[in-house]
Amino acid sequence: MSKIFTKDVEITKAMVYAFGAATGDFNPIHYNEDGIIHGMLTGGLISSAVVDCFGEGTIYIRQDLKFTHPVKIGDTVTITINNFIPYQENRINFNVTVFVEKQTVAIGMGTVLNEQFDIDH
Repeated sequence: MSKIFTKDVEITKAMVYAFGAATGDFNPIHYNEDGIIHGMLTGGLISSAVVDCFGEGTIYIRQDLKFTHPVKIGDTVTITINNFIPYQENRINFNVTVFVEKQTVAIGMGTVLNEQFDIDH
């Protein structure tokens, strides 16, 4: 398993509108010209990245995030997953940092579960 995984995602207006429709969060701050995206949209992008990192069948079972800077429509976020720590059978803890350019916009940690993990302890 790689020591660091990264994924870039460009934030589009369509993503923000779809997220708002799915969650019912229509706070105007997300939809004005300088709209700040929903924080949990960033969390959802991390979920997608953990599946890309750890493989199909991965279940994202814990997420602890701190949002440190706003993300706006048109930004490209870089999700970095590292510091993989196996702690129980088929489970891995990891650190996550999300950047826009060199600005940290979210930091945290999470846990994934996958019955197919082949972990070198």
